[in-house]
Amino acid sequence: MKKYNYIDLVKMITMFLVILCHCLLFFSDNPYWVVNADYESYGAKFLCNILNYSVVPVFVFSAGFLFQVSMQHKESSITDALIKRAKRLLLPYLLYGLLWLVPTYTLFDIPSYGRPEGSSLTDGYKSMFLGMFCDVAWFLLMLFWVSIIWIILKSLLKRNRLIVGSVVAVALYFATHYLLAGISYYTLSQIDIYIVIFFMGASFFWIADKTEKLSMPVLITISVVGILICAILAQYAPIYYWTLCVFEIVMPVVMVLLAMGLCKLKLQTRIEDTRIYKWLLKHNMDIYLMQAPGMYLSFRLFYPLVGQNCALCVILCYILTMALDIFIVLVLSHIRNGLQRLIFE
Repeated sequence: MKKYNYIDLVKMITMFLVILCHCLLFFSDNPYWVVNADYESYGAKFLCNILNYSVVPVFVFSAGFLFQVSMQHKESSITDALIKRAKRLLLPYLLYGLLWLVPTYTLFDIPSYGRPEGSSLTDGYKSMFLGMFCDVAWFLLMLFWVSIIWIILKSLLKRNRLIVGSVVAVALYFATHYLLAGISYYTLSQIDIYIVIFFMGASFFWIADKTEKLSMPVLITISVVGILICAILAQYAPIYYWTLCVFEIVMPVVMVLLAMGLCKLKLQTRIEDTRIYKWLLKHNMDIYLMQAPGMYLSFRLFYPLVGQNCALCVILCYILTMALDIFIVLVLSHIRNGLQRLIFE
């Protein structure tokens, strides 16, 4: 199976950026981010508007691309594919919620969307099982629903059916946007645009080989220009909904082209061979999930000390969050490996 290094790289970049985005959200007065500073930083909001609306679309675009790759090498029944997706996305959500999310947020009494301050352990579990209190794990539920849709409609992802597939994707967007908008359970109200983005990622597979042949300067130039345009669009995204949709559709393509260009550098090849890069790539999703509650605890620590200096507070929160995150994932990976040896040896 061909290895698409630029997809790995874009996922890696996005993983680091999503944690930075969450640190910036403390100073961005976001209605879905319950913990906030007592003032809003325009610099933090500017960067947050770019990152907040790009990191998840990039993940979903990559997921669609890799889904298409898997379809080329192993044809499975719809039932088998659904079971596999449930194991890959729903099982981690349940384990994460049961063993980490609800206990840690209850222990430190961290308010979050779907979990008011002072909520009990029972209330936390109830909200988690209803898919209302998910925090960063909302991504798993959203991707599960989007994956189910395209597993059922996978015949529309074939090269000769992409036009029909694109029409269906847009139709599904409007249907879910207007019919599911009022449903607050299991992130169903948030799948609309990601149905289209997943389809775009799967469709990109068919032109990937031709795109890879572009020179590094061309790829970098296109991606940099695209990022600058998206940075401007992002500032209007919270106000004009259709601007947000355009941004979320364009940004994943731009980021993949950037990663594709970077992969043509010799430096990237050397980095890929390092143990650190391979470890980060292997534990990419673990690092994404385990960033919480470290980011909230970091903000609680640093905001009273340096909170009036937004840049310094964000940098310190980011460093400590990443350090705690990687430490936790290291511990968990050792426990996991130990259990596997104990069971199978």
